[in-house]
Amino acid sequence: MPLESESPIRARRTLRYLTGAIAAVTLLLAPVAVSGAAGAAAMKTTKPTAAASAKVKVITAKGLAMSIPATWTTISIDDPKLAEALAKGGEANPQILQLTPEKLKASGVVLFATDLPKNGFANNVNAQVIAGGPTDLKGAEDQLKGPLESQGATVSSQVHIRVSGLDAIRTEYTLPINAVNGKKITVYGTQIVAVKAKTAYVITISLGATNAEFVTTLAKSITVK
Repeated sequence: MPLESESPIRARRTLRYLTGAIAAVTLLLAPVAVSGAAGAAAMKTTKPTAAASAKVKVITAKGLAMSIPATWTTISIDDPKLAEALAKGGEANPQILQLTPEKLKASGVVLFATDLPKNGFANNVNAQVIAGGPTDLKGAEDQLKGPLESQGATVSSQVHIRVSGLDAIRTEYTLPINAVNGKKITVYGTQIVAVKAKTAYVITISLGATNAEFVTTLAKSITVK
């Protein structure tokens, strides 16, 4: 058991680790264009329909659940296509060149969902669940912001919200990345972090256009057991 004075240090390290990994995951699906003609076309994106007014489905893993548009596709971390996407994304974005499915598993990634079959840009949501996290999020804003900024993100806001009855921090940011066809893309990212019983839940939503309504609706659907 760590000494009381060691606990804050452990908490800070855990948060940096979590957000650093998830920033890389943000880049994972975003650069990968649809195969065929769509991949060669100009990168276009549409705002996802707010979950409140669209058909939805619930995705779950390790006590975490959320509602996403029914048209989105879930991707298993063991899917060979995921490894292919990582390789292609790494060629265009050196910061994720060494990222592999095995490393994603080690970082606690448990969920992927995307509308990749519909658009050149892969609007997506992904999540980590990691035991041994901090006990609360007091003063955690800078700890969450740092890893995102170190990977090129510009953080625009951080606010405390309630997620499944828990205190959570919602961080909004933009992240410039490279598509596999050479196009420059701006990702509009939202990271939602909550902790319960020393387990950290990190949900990252990456969109090709800003859509606060969609993000808020998805955040409200999150439940943690």
